[in-house]
Amino acid sequence: MAKQPKQQKDPAAPYNPLAKANLAKSIQTEILDCPLLPMTAAAGIVGAGVYAIYYVGKSSMYGMISPRDGTEPTWPIYVGKAIPEGGRKGGIKENASLSSDALAKRLMNHESSLTQACNLDPADFRFRFLVVDDIWIPLGENALIETFAPVWNAVVDGFGNNNPGKGRHKQQRSPWDTLHPGRPWAESLIPKTKKQHGVDMDVTPDEIVSMISSHLESTMTELAIRTADAIVQRRIDDAAKGDVIQMDRPYVVEQILASCPELPNEIVQACAAAALKAGSERTDVENAVPPHVSGRDSFGVDAIAVVKM
Repeated sequence: MAKQPKQQKDPAAPYNPLAKANLAKSIQTEILDCPLLPMTAAAGIVGAGVYAIYYVGKSSMYGMISPRDGTEPTWPIYVGKAIPEGGRKGGIKENASLSSDALAKRLMNHESSLTQACNLDPADFRFRFLVVDDIWIPLGENALIETFAPVWNAVVDGFGNNNPGKGRHKQQRSPWDTLHPGRPWAESLIPKTKKQHGVDMDVTPDEIVSMISSHLESTMTELAIRTADAIVQRRIDDAAKGDVIQMDRPYVVEQILASCPELPNEIVQACAAAALKAGSERTDVENAVPPHVSGRDSFGVDAIAVVKM
């Protein structure tokens, strides 16, 4: 995912590089610039930190996040963290992340789960990782999850689960193990159920696939709307400075895809049109000629013509 359009900042609030949001953004930017690796490369990693796993296969259930036309994947299917030994007990030592094998163990465990699943192939997955100072690891993971809401974090949870151990197999099988059966220990868990008319009903793989589609479309549309609105508003703000501007839908689409190349074209087209339509109704630029529509198409609006002082 490329850089997001900058939002208008409150001039009364000076930029603080150490603010939690800015620290999180810096970690996210770094990991998204890291190279993509096959799952087999996990064994050679030294360190603890954050990682993102991507799907590059042909399954229709993940078609919205699988790369098209030979491009690299940009929307992770799962994001996780690997804490150095002792981290969960508050016993982290200085530079613990550098000498840890936490990332290697965690990613190798994921590779094993992908291998055991009857309908997945580890060769259809890639990952990128970033060794992070131990105190910032949870912040980096949270930033990635908040941005992408990866489907195996938000909807099909359970991918990162471990064997619950002897005597604990009365737990319900996770959505991930329901959709991708094969881990031996998960087969002994009871089926995932839901309440329907007061009766416990098994959750089916088809229902989970439907949830995946709805989640991805909703998440990607939300990101496209935010990006399109920011692009249109930035151009309208330029009018307040005396600039002459002109926007049409192809321009906004190009700008959205430059920021978020992972977004499907049909979602980008619709959100660009919606942002232009909303922008054409704005008259909040002081002493400006209100934006006006110069063309319409099947989306309802094609262009905002000249806006100037």
